[in-house]
Amino acid sequence: MTEQEQLPEQEIYMGEEPPASGWGVFAAMMLYGVSLFAFMAMCVGWGVPNMLQYTAFGMTVDWLWYGLFDGLTAIVAFIAAGAILQGNKIGYYLGLIIATLSAGRWFLFIPAVPFWGLTMIVVWILVIYGLVRDKDSFN
Repeated sequence: MTEQEQLPEQEIYMGEEPPASGWGVFAAMMLYGVSLFAFMAMCVGWGVPNMLQYTAFGMTVDWLWYGLFDGLTAIVAFIAAGAILQGNKIGYYLGLIIATLSAGRWFLFIPAVPFWGLTMIVVWILVIYGLVRDKDSFN
């Protein structure tokens, strides 16, 4: 056997970085999708402020600040998704921060909207998992 036959097959990238892994792309696509949902939630929060005015905890929600949080979440998640696809470390950190804050926010709304709250928490946990799993591909 020659030396070439003994070596395991490896993909060679000529002058390019290897493509992003599946988990990183998954996290970026979920951040793009969630940024769209956050934008729609901002519009609903400002347009129909009594949608979730009282949560099951008995607190009233100030929809101006809640809508502002959703708007900032949408913008930062969109920027983070683009940075993740480019392999930037800032996208990794922004994605983790937004996912953690948003999961915590939806945790507070589980008593008021249980299905949607749990769904959003699962989505954010998957984003966090995808980013942490693909941590080494960010530079």
